[in-house]
Amino acid sequence: MIEPPSRAKTSVVANKPSYSLIVPTKDRTYHLARRLPTWTRQGFDEVTIVDGSRDADTRTMNAELCQQFGAKYLSDPGNRSRARNLGARSATSSWVLFSDDDLWGYATFDRPAMDRLVVGHDWLIAPDSQVIGVFRREFFLSLGGYKENLVLGEDDDLTDRTRALGKGGLLVGVFASVGFTPDERERALDFKRRLSNYIEYSFTMWNYLREVKQPGRVAFSWGLSLLRLSRELLRRDLRVIPYLLGASGGLVFGLLVFLFRRSPRRPTQLAVEGENA
Repeated sequence: MIEPPSRAKTSVVANKPSYSLIVPTKDRTYHLARRLPTWTRQGFDEVTIVDGSRDADTRTMNAELCQQFGAKYLSDPGNRSRARNLGARSATSSWVLFSDDDLWGYATFDRPAMDRLVVGHDWLIAPDSQVIGVFRREFFLSLGGYKENLVLGEDDDLTDRTRALGKGGLLVGVFASVGFTPDERERALDFKRRLSNYIEYSFTMWNYLREVKQPGRVAFSWGLSLLRLSRELLRRDLRVIPYLLGASGGLVFGLLVFLFRRSPRRPTQLAVEGENA
């Protein structure tokens, strides 16, 4: 059982904080090639890519890209939550920041501004965000990290636990200007990925419903999202097809698994340092 951090401990921040950017990825070599040059020159102490690709050639190419641009490369076949936890465990910095491999990216990282913001805090959140993605590393590990049985709602779950125990602040004035945006080739490559993502999301939604405080609200929100996707399809927006197929198919099969599996899956907790994952 991991004890929650005491208030006294959570208020202590190193005089010279250091920062690790952790990015889980899977089957997206083209995306990495476009983003790594920006990530590795922004001024982080380390950039860690945790690769869930199952194809050996893809892993080799991603590892070579990381070597080329000076990023740490880790390979693990687990889901996104497990990848984030693995990256945090391997980090050598006092703070960890999480990003996705397909988002817009900022060109600059104002490190002096970040140094001022982290003082006395355990986590930071952007004013326009609903979830927390910047953590003091020791605090993150003490929470148990992301629940590895979730890849839907895992951000909300961690955010709730974080707010209950830690002291937070706003992430403002640190990132600026656009470094890269998704291009047409990325959108074309992502059809299969979006399909598999939404199948995975809807599978794990049943795990999330068992843990969330208001399962009816979550299920209702998911239903509304399906209705919105259906509406866009009726408007002949073919880009929503993988989302709709993945969400509907995964929902049905996930329900069957949820109803008929013999024993419930227990949430996986992140091992503390010195223990095996």
